[in-house]
Amino acid sequence: AFMNGPKITVHGNAQDACGNTLNEGLIVVHGCAGDLTGHSMRGGKIFIRDGVGYRVGIHMKEYQKKKP
Repeated sequence: AFMNGPKITVHGNAQDACGNTLNEGLIVVHGCAGDLTGHSMRGGKIFIRDGVGYRVGIHMKEYQKKKP
């Protein structure tokens, strides 16, 4: 998700690193998400219905006025 302000809806499972470096926007996963979900994200929101892999949210950062 190298975009500013997207709204992405996944009807199923999401791959590894879903939301990698997300700056703002929304990702909704109606299933499971892989490893490193939300890796290095600086803002925005991720909602996942089922389980996730390992190292979720690692390196999330506050950036100026944005908080993940």
